[in-house]
Amino acid sequence: MLIDYVNALKKNKHVTKFSIANTGADENVAYTLANMLRENRSITTLNIESNFITGKGIIAIMRCLQFNETLTELRFHNQRHMLGHHAEMEVSRLLKANNTLLKMGYHFELPGPRMVVTNLLTRNLDKQRQNRMEEQKQQQAKDQEQMMARFKNSLNLPPGLWEMLGDYLPAMPIMQPYPPQAPSPPLQLKKQPVQFPSIQKNDQPNPLKDIQLKKAPKNRVAKSTLEQNEKANLKDVIKTLKPVPRRRQAPKVDMTPRDVLLNEIRTSNVAYLKAVPLPKCLESSETSLC
Repeated sequence: MLIDYVNALKKNKHVTKFSIANTGADENVAYTLANMLRENRSITTLNIESNFITGKGIIAIMRCLQFNETLTELRFHNQRHMLGHHAEMEVSRLLKANNTLLKMGYHFELPGPRMVVTNLLTRNLDKQRQNRMEEQKQQQAKDQEQMMARFKNSLNLPPGLWEMLGDYLPAMPIMQPYPPQAPSPPLQLKKQPVQFPSIQKNDQPNPLKDIQLKKAPKNRVAKSTLEQNEKANLKDVIKTLKPVPRRRQAPKVDMTPRDVLLNEIRTSNVAYLKAVPLPKCLESSETSLC
């Protein structure tokens, strides 16, 4: 069944994504896919993950990618059998002949093939970007040629005059009509300042000119109240202050005979001890030294 589907895609021009993940595909299906990729020119994404394809089938598919220029994504991770180190090295070597593959769904075990494949995919991305930029430049040149042809047809020049001008294209502002000018605002007349009639001066003397004003006395009441308020505030501040307490000496306590005895014992030394006669009441045969 799967082989029939794959064979049907050889001449197909409409299918762009083909996925047979987790369908039990084996080596025979992988070889058929390799032959299909030689002829197909429409499939861009191929997914064969989670199947029974070994390293030989994957290598056969990678070998046929040098004849395919449309496939951009290939996924073959999580196979039942591991590819092995030799198969990974062969995959990284065969991928050098392909310039269109951009994504690969497989986790390499070896760091060497992993780095090689990463660099090759980056190279393909750069080439695709450069091709896209070249296509944009060609499109811009084509648009300019079309604009020149339209301009040439609009001028209706003789056939030889255009060659004499050397295909000169005037600037865009010259080709465009001038925009309509806005109407000028109406002239405004300048307003002349109004002259008021001058007031005639009388020669009569001014009776208020000789009157001298007396200086008003200073407000002493306000000043006295201000001083009283300041004094009251100063008194309140003085009341809030407290004297610094002095360090009190400990009260003297008379020493008892017991304290005197203990003090002498603490300060005594064996070298300064003196022989004291023993009282007779305490003498006995046990304590006698004879």
